[in-house]
Amino acid sequence: MITATRTCAGASPKITSPTGAPSKHAHAHASAIAPLAPSVSPCRFFGALSATPGSADASAANCTEDYTLSITDGQTVSEPFRFGGVGQGEGYSVTVKRGERTIGTKDIPLDATCGWSYQSKPGAGTISYEVRPIGDAAAEPLSRVTLTVGN
Repeated sequence: MITATRTCAGASPKITSPTGAPSKHAHAHASAIAPLAPSVSPCRFFGALSATPGSADASAANCTEDYTLSITDGQTVSEPFRFGGVGQGEGYSVTVKRGERTIGTKDIPLDATCGWSYQSKPGAGTISYEVRPIGDAAAEPLSRVTLTVGN
């Protein structure tokens, strides 16, 4: 298992093995993990992120990670911002809403590290995101977060 934590935006995430030694796979995971910390707080990563290292030809079909989301309901963010996590299956479908009006939906496949991320620039105001497994539009969302986007 690889564990990543971020202490301050702009700094590289610290990537270690379970023994605390630097990961041999840091190059493969740093680019997938680093962009997940949103720009809402320059010195805080929203939780820890874990991924199982895979081979260079790993596929999302092999992903069995528990679903995670790097943002929380009620946050205030500045645009553009990015959120994501890790998961299983093929990936996740993100639906964007203003009030009850659906703005759009985008499918985000998992990468070789079982990670996913979504970048958004919705404009100022209140915006909601619902995350579901890809291919199951009728499913209850795994997450529903409402954010306030500042100017």
